[in-house]
Parts: sequence; structure tokens; C-alpha cells
Amino acid sequence: MVAMSRPKKSNAERDVMRERILSAAGDLLESRGPAEVSIRAVTARLGISPMAFYSYYASRDVLLNTLGERQLRILQESGEQFLARAGREGADAILREVVRLFAQSAFERPHSYLLQWALPVEETAGLRLHQQRFETVLNFLARLVEMGIQQGHFYPVDPSKAALMLFSLFNGPLLLHTAGRLPDAGQLGALLAETERLAMLYLRGRDG
Repeated sequence: MVAMSRPKKSNAERDVMRERILSAAGDLLESRGPAEVSIRAVTARLGISPMAFYSYYASRDVLLNTLGERQLRILQESGEQFLARAGREGADAILREVVRLFAQSAFERPHSYLLQWALPVEETAGLRLHQQRFETVLNFLARLVEMGIQQGHFYPVDPSKAALMLFSLFNGPLLLHTAGRLPDAGQLGALLAETERLAMLYLRGRDG
């Protein structure tokens, strides 16, 4: 008796399963950290065999890079939206909001935040994504600073240097927190408030 082969999945069905795998990996990343995002753990969540995984993603690295590419697209799209708002609402107000959203992201999704900004990347595609992520944020901050200068909110400074300084200033405490080096919420809150004050003082000059 000849065994009947399973019908091939349609492109739409394959897209749905790819999305389910991606979602399961994202959930594992947030709840347990990147080290726990294994092919076996992801497929166990979905009730499929580990071998079935390879019909959708070539490897674990490819899966994690797909997650990273999605985060990068969201970052790029959000940056353009914030810049459009800065033209209407003022670059200084938008900068404060962006800094607080970075903090919110670190609080709510610490594993993802640490993966995006701190964890070492050994393979080429992951390193490329890290570089693109940094370039995206620094370019956004530089454009926001330049807009603030044109609007008269900020003192004339080099936008690129200011962007690097700003990112280093507010990202430092958040990385300490997500890495478990600054667990006290009160200390972190005070440090973030002081960081925001220093950032605005720098951008507005000594009279800020």
C-alpha cells in the first residue's frame, strides 16, 4: 500500500506558520531571555516537531535575525513618525518623550532591550543588524537635535556628536538596570531624572 504524501501548504499557510514561530520565539525571548530561545523550545510551544522548524527557518540564528530585522523596521518607522511630530510639537518635547519610551522599553522588555543594545554578536548577519540599529538611532537623534536647533529650542551644537552623547547618557543607566547591575527602582528613577536634566542642560547651553 502506497503512503499518501501530505498536501503542500499554500504560501498563505506558510506565512502564518512563520509568523507563529516568530511570535513564539519573541515570547520566549521576553519571558526567559535569549539563551532559552532554542529550536526545541519554540517548536514545543507550537506543538510541532523540531524538524518542521527547518521548513520555515534555516537556523536559530536566522530566526533571531528575523526578529531583529522586524525590530529595526519598527525603529525606523517610529523615528520618522517622531520627526514628523517634532515639526509640529517641538523637538524638545519629543526628545523627552523618546527618552522616556526607551526607559519604558527597558522596564517592560528587559531581555529584548539587552539583546538589542548590549549582548555580543558573533555571526556576521547579527553584527550587521546591531550596526544598523545603532546607526538608525544615532541618525534619528542627530536629525531631532538639528530640528531643535532650527526651532530655537537647542543651542547650536554638532548634531552627530550630540546624538552620540545623548544616546550614551540615557542608555547607560538602562543597560545597568537590564543587566541586573542597578536593580533598585528608586535609584534608577533618580538617575534617569538627572540624566534627562543633564541632557536638556547640554542641549540648551549653560542657561538651560
